[in-house]
Amino acid sequence: EGALSQRRATSEKDTMSSVDKNRQASLEAGKRKLEAFKQRKAAMKSASQRSNMSHEDQAPADVTESSPPPKPSAYRDKLEEQLGAMNHSPSPSPIVAAPPVAAAEPSVDDSMLAAVSTNATYAAQADRAVNDDLAREHAQLLDNLERERSEWASREIELRAQADDARRELNAARAEAAEASAQLEAANSKVAAARLMAESEAKAVAEAKGHKAEIAKLAAAKAEADAEVARKVDELKLAKEDIAAYLAKNEEISAKVSKAVKKGKGIEVEKKQLEVTVAELRTQLEQAGSAYAAELAQATGSADNAAMAAKEEARDAQRRLADASSALEAANAARSDAEAKVSALAESLAAAESAAASNEAAVAEAN
Repeated sequence: EGALSQRRATSEKDTMSSVDKNRQASLEAGKRKLEAFKQRKAAMKSASQRSNMSHEDQAPADVTESSPPPKPSAYRDKLEEQLGAMNHSPSPSPIVAAPPVAAAEPSVDDSMLAAVSTNATYAAQADRAVNDDLAREHAQLLDNLERERSEWASREIELRAQADDARRELNAARAEAAEASAQLEAANSKVAAARLMAESEAKAVAEAKGHKAEIAKLAAAKAEADAEVARKVDELKLAKEDIAAYLAKNEEISAKVSKAVKKGKGIEVEKKQLEVTVAELRTQLEQAGSAYAAELAQATGSADNAAMAAKEEARDAQRRLADASSALEAANAARSDAEAKVSALAESLAAAESAAASNEAAVAEAN
């Protein structure tokens, strides 16, 4: 934009300088023509003076002092006065012929008066011819100068119109470039937001992987718990088998006791001791079975709950990863569209600059 502004300012400056130079050249040419006109006027004036002096020299020699000859210098003074007025007015005033000179003294004869009248007529005719030539040349110079001024004014208007068109095109190109910059900034903002979202989702994926590792650990713990439960079940089975053996032995002992009841009180006491022992063993076995069952239920519930939570977190992480991938694809598509628009606007800006350069070249050629 700075280069375009500088180029536009330079073009306008060159255009105005060229117009001013052409106008100055035209004025200088007009001045030179006016100087030439003044020189020609002075030459014609000098020729008229020499002609008047020659007519004075041809006057009769026998004119007495009491009758002086006519003064052609009065005509020259009148001509100079009118020529001076021509230099300050666009149209010269016609030179008024001098009144006929009357004889001052009655001693001058008719031949002398006729000679003086002839000289005055010659001077008046010469003055009128000079005045007509000067008036025609002056009018022609004024017409030429006015025509050149009109042409240069039209040319200046045309060049200014071309400069205004180039300025409008440049402003339009600047507006398009500003709009493209705004669109590019918006696209960059979207890309940055998508990048942040992708980073967040990457963190979520990493967390999900960590959860998967925890799930694997929980699965291993569950397997160990299942193995422990199976071992406890086996132990419980063995304990049940032992209880069954004890019961069988108890039955056997009871049978022996019933058979030995008749043997006396010593045998009865032994029987009671054996029953107490069997009851204690049964109580211990039932307590051990209840404890094993509670531990088994607790281990199974904890492992199931941990596995369900880990599966739910894994599903949530996969869902967020899919959303992040979709958002990243949309951001990439928006960025591609913005870059395409920026490229198109850059091409239009280059075309506008080329058109402005062409207009400047045309203005330079016209100048």
